Amino acid sequence: MRRKLLIFIEDAENPGPVLDFGLMLAKKLDQRAVLVEIQHLPLDVGQGPVPTVSFAGYETDVLENRLVHSEEALRSLQAKAIETWPHTSIDVEAGFALDEIQELAKGMDVSMLLMQRRKYVGKINEWFGSLATDFVENLDCPVFVLPPDLEWKQPNRLLYMLSANDDLKHLGLLKDFINAFGGDILLVMDAKDTIPEHDPKYVLNLSTLKHAFEASKLKYQTIYDHESDRIFELQKNKLADWIICPKTESDFFSRVFGNVPERDIVLYSEVPVLAI
Repeated sequence: MRRKLLIFIEDAENPGPVLDFGLMLAKKLDQRAVLVEIQHLPLDVGQGPVPTVSFAGYETDVLENRLVHSEEALRSLQAKAIETWPHTSIDVEAGFALDEIQELAKGMDVSMLLMQRRKYVGKINEWFGSLATDFVENLDCPVFVLPPDLEWKQPNRLLYMLSANDDLKHLGLLKDFINAFGGDILLVMDAKDTIPEHDPKYVLNLSTLKHAFEASKLKYQTIYDHESDRIFELQKNKLADWIICPKTESDFFSRVFGNVPERDIVLYSEVPVLAI
């Protein structure tokens, strides 16, 4: 049975490039594509579009009409989508986006959630988060974040940010990516104050990756500071078509006064980012 790749659709009438990107990704990985749209309840603060009705006495029939409209629009998308990938289904839910996606992921064998990042990013998103960072930091499943308006392109170079405490629990997903797309893997290690070769966990992870993939596909680079800036430099030098980075938890003070490179990468990357 195929695993499920959830494709988060914010507006079924204007889905944008995330639909075609998701269908090609599901096809390459041989997974079922599930088109998901969430109709937001009132008082949904900070998660998705502002509700059209924002008072507590929300009438049920209004919500039901919106759900019916969403399902019709998604079914229209599905009819076109199956021309690209026949294994495509839909799901319409009502509630808070994060909660509903979490429930869907628990009830299905989900490989990842694919979503498109919104165009505007500012300090307020760095401090308080965005829908993309909410998904990345709170969902149990991997989250694949696309930059705005990015079209599908076959990747040749995957950049894997290998942290010192990485448990490689999603090694199977990484294998699926390499088997589906080929190409090279650039392992980037944030050394901070430690020389990677002296870190036993890093040495063990490196050995595991060498056994999992052809040694000729693995390239290495060590970063000692300003991790997100170095990652963006690698992007500009065309050394990363897609980025795979670890999920990290961060509080408000660390986001304002500290450095959270993974969040910066999710918010500002010019290439797709898979947070695992």
